[in-house]
Amino acid sequence: MNDGPDKMDEARRTEVYRRLWKRAKAENYEGLDGEQLRMARALRQHADLFGDFFEAYGENDSDFVEIGGEEVRPETHITLHTVIEAQLEGRDPPEVFQFYRAMRRKRQPRHEIVHCIGTILMPLISESLQRMKPFDNERYARLLRRCRSMKPERIWDRLDEIFEEDAKRYGLDVMFDEETDGPCGHCGVEGAVNEYGFCEDCGDKFERDMLRLRRWDHSLTATFLEPESYERLRLDTMEQFGENLEILTEAEAKQWIRPKKR
Repeated sequence: MNDGPDKMDEARRTEVYRRLWKRAKAENYEGLDGEQLRMARALRQHADLFGDFFEAYGENDSDFVEIGGEEVRPETHITLHTVIEAQLEGRDPPEVFQFYRAMRRKRQPRHEIVHCIGTILMPLISESLQRMKPFDNERYARLLRRCRSMKPERIWDRLDEIFEEDAKRYGLDVMFDEETDGPCGHCGVEGAVNEYGFCEDCGDKFERDMLRLRRWDHSLTATFLEPESYERLRLDTMEQFGENLEILTEAEAKQWIRPKKR
């Protein structure tokens, strides 16, 4: 993404959303392209649900809005839509477009198909965040292939069962194992740690180290960006958080640096 909304500093994020919301309200997309155009269109599509939130963006008392008795984070919802639209546009992975075509044959509207894809994609994103692992593209494609013959309501009703069956079949851990308590492997603070032994704060630092080292394949943020945006994300990260590594030692960093091609 050109603006990576979930990783921008607060001031820049506020400026981007306010600008794109203003464009979305007027349905004025002139001069926008790529990720910004997809974001603006997603904002427009959700004006009835999130309009009040984005109208007061940066001044809201909460990051969530209540919809149907559930709390929804508008930024996350818009970002997910933007990511999926980019996948559909690029047909990458191919399975996402195949899923879309299968749902269209079932006379499902595009917007609802994107939501359906999101129900498959979001748990995988959450797993990557929780376990600090690269996004599982292979599993994402596999689940899309499995679900494309199903009706959307059946996917939603059986989602947990679908993921559990896939995990058992391919020898994977059941998703969303609860975090355990213990000292963080880096800072030593007692509390919830993930399976790698990092607390949430140190997990964020490790993510930034991966960006500093250009290890896009181990960065969850980069997973959802267009390759031409990687370097911009890296520079933005270093501008905000500095150039020095936060988790890795110099010796450890050498193991992560890619060898130069000759």
